Amino acid sequence: MKWLGILCLFCTCAGLGIVTARQMRTRLAHMRRLSALLEDFSIHIRYQCLPLEDLLALFAVHPNYQSFTFLRNVSEEFCTGIPPHVLWRDAVSADSAVPPQAVQTLCALGNVLGTTDMAGQLSAIAMHRRELEGLAEELDAAYEKKGTLCRRLGVLTGAMLAILLL
Repeated sequence: MKWLGILCLFCTCAGLGIVTARQMRTRLAHMRRLSALLEDFSIHIRYQCLPLEDLLALFAVHPNYQSFTFLRNVSEEFCTGIPPHVLWRDAVSADSAVPPQAVQTLCALGNVLGTTDMAGQLSAIAMHRRELEGLAEELDAAYEKKGTLCRRLGVLTGAMLAILLL
């Protein structure tokens, strides 16, 4: 029975390290996907001249962006009388798939989308996309440094506790 408890303790600590590293990698993947979303926004605005409502409806059902619920939420509530930038800000802030580092950047973008001419929107999207790419590079560097550390620390903590309990 004691061995089973020690094994469970070891597996729990190792699992926590692995889960922490996986969360870091997931945040990085979401950040890169948000950057791709902004690139797709600019392409559709530039070449199809889509208004904001149609743009949101298109990407709310796009398979690459299904993990972001803010697109669907804003698209569904677009014509409710609430200003689009308020809907956008509230939906982005509530979306758990949006990395915390990207919330402020996306909220600032929401203030511009649909309120300026095409050139203004494209330049704002490009500026915010560069910010997201910089944040993605920071997350990538953090993952490279800390991802392996988290996994190893989890395993070593579990091993240390197992040895102490023996």
